[in-house]
Amino acid sequence: MTTSQFAFPGGPELRPLTADDILPAELPGPPIDQGSPRDPRPVVAVDHDQLVGVGWTSLDPVLELYFAEINVVVDHRRRGVGTALFRAVCAGADPSFPVCARVMSSQPWRRGFADSLGCVTRVRCPEVWIDPVSEPGRAWADRQVLPPGFRTLPLAEVDRELVIGAWASYYDWAHRPLGAVRTERLREHWDRYADGLDPQLSMITTDEPGTVVAFSLVTPDGWQGRTFVVAETADPAQPDGDALLTATVAASIRALARRGTRLVELEGHATDPHSPALARSLPPGGSDPMEIVELTRSAQSVAARCSSTAA
Repeated sequence: MTTSQFAFPGGPELRPLTADDILPAELPGPPIDQGSPRDPRPVVAVDHDQLVGVGWTSLDPVLELYFAEINVVVDHRRRGVGTALFRAVCAGADPSFPVCARVMSSQPWRRGFADSLGCVTRVRCPEVWIDPVSEPGRAWADRQVLPPGFRTLPLAEVDRELVIGAWASYYDWAHRPLGAVRTERLREHWDRYADGLDPQLSMITTDEPGTVVAFSLVTPDGWQGRTFVVAETADPAQPDGDALLTATVAASIRALARRGTRLVELEGHATDPHSPALARSLPPGGSDPMEIVELTRSAQSVAARCSSTAA
């Protein structure tokens, strides 16, 4: 396949990203390790020797779907550059896997772009914010009380195998809306994910026998100055799940306040049974709602046909 198949008259040249390319500051770069030999090479758009766009897809190792990321500098948007990049990277992907993307409210152009490509919403994520240092944030954290018979400890003080088991259970049921979960790959996925967690800010709640029932996993300064918290119960039917989850998150928020962290984003799907109650309990602090959208099969077939004619 050659990316020239997707170029358009008078438009930028499309070619694979090389190690010598230096992307403009406003364009994020692809991950260093995309994680799978089935990931197509990232593609750049070049206009008069200037890089004006970049796109790539990454095959999720657990969910077996692609996540696409397309970024174009502001002055070159709405000229077809993003569409050409999207078709180029999708043409190199395995057509048996769906292609998804993340659409954030803070980047509204993503919604228009997704709609123009032919995408449907799969999962909605409220992505609410809290400022742990603020008076409302501190007051909220202090009000949350752990139900009797449970205790909360930092991740560093809890048996690793117990945490992995609880997290794998959560990951399985919470991600079912996106399709089948390859549970046999979850341990390896945890090892990569855990590298970015703070073991003192992340909190684990257990019952009296020591079973993990809820967790609040903190990734400091994950993106745009935001600290991310993935919080859930291990079992969606956990009794007192709302109170357990909220108190576990509050323990992380108190620890983050001591660190002086000002912007925390709580990650969670709207389909999770305990996330809505947690979000409603928080003081007003803003949010960046996100949707995971999927390219329809009819739209994906357009890129597949381009791939076959360019091969």
